[in-house]
Amino acid sequence: MQYDIIKIKEDIINLVNSAEYQELYSYYSQSSFFNILNISRKETVHSEFLAWLFNPKANHELDDYAIRKLLETLALIVNKFQKTNKENKFPLEIEDIIISGNYDIENVIVQREKNAGGSGFIDIHIELDIILQNEPLQLSLVIENKVKSREGDKQTTRYYEWSKKEYHKTIFVYLTPLSNAEFENLSEPECECKNYIQLNYQYIVDYIVKNTVGELVKDKTPKDVARLKIVDPACGSGSFLIGAYSYLLNWHHKYYVENDLEKNLKAKKLFKDGEGNYFLSTQEKKDILLNNIHGVDIDPQAVEVTKLSLALKMLEGENSETINTQYKLFADRILPDLSSNIKCGNSLIGSDYYSDKQISLLGDEEIIKVNAFDWDKEFPLVFRYGGFDAVIGNPPYIRIQGLQEDSPEQVPYLKSKYESAKNGNIDIYVMFLEKALQIMNKTGLHGYILPHKFFQADFGENVRSLIAKDKSIRRVVSFKEKQIFENATTYTCLFFMKKQGADIIEYSELDQQKNPEEYLKDLCFII
Repeated sequence: MQYDIIKIKEDIINLVNSAEYQELYSYYSQSSFFNILNISRKETVHSEFLAWLFNPKANHELDDYAIRKLLETLALIVNKFQKTNKENKFPLEIEDIIISGNYDIENVIVQREKNAGGSGFIDIHIELDIILQNEPLQLSLVIENKVKSREGDKQTTRYYEWSKKEYHKTIFVYLTPLSNAEFENLSEPECECKNYIQLNYQYIVDYIVKNTVGELVKDKTPKDVARLKIVDPACGSGSFLIGAYSYLLNWHHKYYVENDLEKNLKAKKLFKDGEGNYFLSTQEKKDILLNNIHGVDIDPQAVEVTKLSLALKMLEGENSETINTQYKLFADRILPDLSSNIKCGNSLIGSDYYSDKQISLLGDEEIIKVNAFDWDKEFPLVFRYGGFDAVIGNPPYIRIQGLQEDSPEQVPYLKSKYESAKNGNIDIYVMFLEKALQIMNKTGLHGYILPHKFFQADFGENVRSLIAKDKSIRRVVSFKEKQIFENATTYTCLFFMKKQGADIIEYSELDQQKNPEEYLKDLCFII
């Protein structure tokens, strides 16, 4: 067959110039791929839910609770974890007031796809007035929700520059879901603008959770898994607990879909949407949270942030329709009461701290500062059955000298209470290793990220002896000189223990040329 090239060119030109082609071109050039197929990106669904949740006028009956907790969470994250450019990330004049909760909120406007003056469309934009002594302070929030899609650093920087011109005070948030297998390819944010509040290092959380919680659920049924108790003894803002909770949600969903689906639908473990997709019911997600997840932190504000973060994780993917439908089915409050799961206290100091002191002579400030915590009394059901099945987290790194300056009265107690604290200038994280061994049950598993200095340092001698005595160490992943945490010179490792002892120690070191996230995905061990 012969082709007339000139005729083909003419046909193409006529097609391009036709009204029908121009109409199609106009439509496709103005619509995204997802709009054309009439489907929503996961980022869009998640943003729509968050916009609904943060809107006091929405039909969730939470009033301004969610937006207040969001502000409190951001203030705490900046104050404790992301201090670089702190003055640009959060208005310093309202930081303490936001954390205290002594303010009112008025004139809240929540917008999706806010036009940033031609710079692009902001995922979620919130305007509001913070009322302080009857005087309003106008505030805006720019929330970039990075679930799957990636926009370059130039776009997020343009949003920053635009909002600085338009609004007197702006908080910029780079938001990513904290633990979900679907998002494991999303590593550190692309944004080079250091004035966004960011959440990252999720790959470490996921790896620790997979190698503790993941080991515990192998070959088990949901009935077995419901008995597992997981704790982070220094939970901070809740990253590790959210990671564990997310892992369990995914595990239960997979199990229910693959094992007697119809029975699980009838038992309301799952529900099916109009498009034939299966989801865990709100009640099932709540049961998993209440059955399995526990945490302790000395900071009451961190405890509240963790509770909120877990509640938001439970509500992820929900909307007003699904919540109202399931509320009618179960006739129960949607948000769980986590007061028996997430507790405020000093994980290392029990009430025996006061045994040689007259409490009546102690000031309220010291009692609050010590914040004594008895594990067996605070979690009686857990310890009735021997302790926790998994202890995970990122314990604080505080040298004993710092503790002597800040809380000198606590040092003698810690040195008498913990074998690991009796050797020289110890760091508080070694006591958290010893505490993990104390609160695990006989088959318990443990995983921390912590400095590896105790491997060789004199202060680590005692904790090394404790671990070696019962052959507790089972795996070490050393990052060597690679810095994992931004703005902190700390040489860390992932350290895993097993209460009943391990016959083999698995050891791996990071290739310094590799990205830590990719390294953990491809990890093999030197035994």
